[in-house]
Amino acid sequence: MKNKLYPELRFKAENGKDYPEWKNEKLDKIFNSIRGNGLSKDDIALNGQYECVLYGELYTTYDRQIKTVISKTNKKTKNCLLSKKNDVLMPNSTTTVALDLINFTWLNKNDIILGGDITALRLKNEGDGLFFSYCLTEKKELQVFGQGSTIIHLNFNNIRNFELLVPSFLEQQKIANFFSSLDTQIDDVTKLLERTKELKKGYLQKIFNQELKFKDEKGKAYPEWEKKKLKDITKNIISNLTAVNSNNTGKFPIYDANEIVAYNEIAVVKEPYVTIIKDGAGAGRLRILPKNTSFTGTMTAFVGKEINTEFLYYLLLTKDFNKYKVGTTIPHIYYRDYKNEEMFVPIEQEQLKISIFFTSLDKKIEYFGQLLQKLQEKKKGYMQKMFI
Repeated sequence: MKNKLYPELRFKAENGKDYPEWKNEKLDKIFNSIRGNGLSKDDIALNGQYECVLYGELYTTYDRQIKTVISKTNKKTKNCLLSKKNDVLMPNSTTTVALDLINFTWLNKNDIILGGDITALRLKNEGDGLFFSYCLTEKKELQVFGQGSTIIHLNFNNIRNFELLVPSFLEQQKIANFFSSLDTQIDDVTKLLERTKELKKGYLQKIFNQELKFKDEKGKAYPEWEKKKLKDITKNIISNLTAVNSNNTGKFPIYDANEIVAYNEIAVVKEPYVTIIKDGAGAGRLRILPKNTSFTGTMTAFVGKEINTEFLYYLLLTKDFNKYKVGTTIPHIYYRDYKNEEMFVPIEQEQLKISIFFTSLDKKIEYFGQLLQKLQEKKKGYMQKMFI
């Protein structure tokens, strides 16, 4: 049976019928290519007269389309390359790996100065540049055309004979609009996530520096916080467990630094507790874990003594444990070195209010994180089904 030239998932035309089959075309039949020149980071001016795009920004700032040009320059030479609406921009070099070069960006605006190491791909016939931005970025096999070692280059001449399956213009538009809408959702959720993280960071600083204080039910201020040492307000718990030496037949989870790695017949800790990684690159990273669980020996744990454990977790987030690290190849952090760390602690009622407040923020962060992951997975799935 002859294979049809269209992807697994397709849009329908307005009349409900299929669009024409996708056509196999070489890139040099689809695009003209023009190379940018002469503009570098040193030419950027905060209040410059002309909008511009540098090749590095295709990696760090823009995704599949440039909605707002962020850089300006006062340098506009006679031979500079100016964009045309519907250009697809292609970076020409990287110091990382060739795969990073497979990164195409749509610019739908005239007269933007394009810097060196950018190639503007201009459609020879009617087409949607945003569609090609998505489509070409999915063609990871283009990385084999990268040349060089310290600096890897990818020029249009190297890929001009690469064949691409191309739908009709109307189907290109539908696909591009669909993914653009998905990207907008991803951008919006990403902003909400980052905004909530920044909000939490700000509140951690203000609340634990006592710039911002809660009041009791009568609207009165709580008593002054008392200075205490970590060893006096916590019970330190150690573990010798590993995923390997656990029988994995019990019902009680064992956590390593990232996730559940095994199960055991007994739980080392019967109440919520805080762990701190004591070895490796993550040394000093904190986490709060649920009751009736255990943890591996790569961490040390604390439960509160006359202190709310959730409050303890947020309090410890404000402490700099990096100053207690020893070792270079494999960093270590030891309880004996930081057990005398001093901190201010409020009464139990204010601890509870603070822990409830930050727990609520963390739930929002978790929600936005999960939503973002679902949207990214959704996009990935559709990319695989909508491009050949």
